[in-house]
Amino acid sequence: MKTPRKVTTEDKYIDSVENILGIKYPKVIRDMLLKSNGFSWGYYNFFPVRDEEDLEHTFDDVVRENNNPNGWSNYLPEGYVAIANEDSYCLALSKVKDGKVYYFDNERKELSVYADNEEELVDNLNREEDDTL
Repeated sequence: MKTPRKVTTEDKYIDSVENILGIKYPKVIRDMLLKSNGFSWGYYNFFPVRDEEDLEHTFDDVVRENNNPNGWSNYLPEGYVAIANEDSYCLALSKVKDGKVYYFDNERKELSVYADNEEELVDNLNREEDDTL
């Protein structure tokens, strides 16, 4: 019998991920993870954070996605961490914690700024969300 999915997570699990990966989630992404641990927005599927109270549903968490031998760390430039993906593209954060969100095209091996700040991040994701409707 499968256990029901918890759906939400807690600050302590997000804090743990930030410490392990050396990143700082934008507040809006952190708030979304608290409501729905592992969610879709725009074109992207945001990785859940490992939640000790829901290991069955958070096994493929953001740490695993980045540290897995076949994970994003093999493709992203050093110092970047994938937080969401869509096929061969991902959104990433810099370990410099500069407040920007980056877009990585794995086919072209190109990294570019997706959003300079949280407001631009929300605008871009919402625009893409409208495109998917």
